[in-house]
Amino acid sequence: MQISSKALTGKQSTQVTAMTFHGLAMRITGRCLLDPYNGQNQNREINFNLVIDEAVEILEGKMEIPGVDTNQARQYLLARYR
Repeated sequence: MQISSKALTGKQSTQVTAMTFHGLAMRITGRCLLDPYNGQNQNREINFNLVIDEAVEILEGKMEIPGVDTNQARQYLLARYR
């Protein structure tokens, strides 16, 4: 995706982040496929539907993020993607 967008738009494509809905949900929820200790996912099982549901709850203000006011969570998390 990144290569195709660069061919179409030139240098401006570096300002674009391309990802799937699941990838965006992983970023919003703070999840990672890799184990931070050894670079491997131990159980290799992630319920991606649950991750999307949690991301929606965060954006709707129904789930708290430590250190982020519930009312400002959406603006804080999506500020980079506008």
